[in-house]
Amino acid sequence: MTANAIVEQQGAPWGLGRISNRQKGSTTYRYDDSAGNGACVYVLDTGIETTHPVSGAAKSCRLMWFEN
Repeated sequence: MTANAIVEQQGAPWGLGRISNRQKGSTTYRYDDSAGNGACVYVLDTGIETTHPVSGAAKSCRLMWFEN
């Protein structure tokens, strides 16, 4: 177990401020200083071409999607 420092970003977009505060309207975003360290993240809009050489690692990931 390691201790991480909390970083504060002032003037963050409303969405980031909202997910790290209980009160509405805050523009302070708080997160730990190792946030995202070692993460491999893929953001897709309409799909992913698993045969593309760059997306090879995504074949082993769990995919999740939601319908409106």
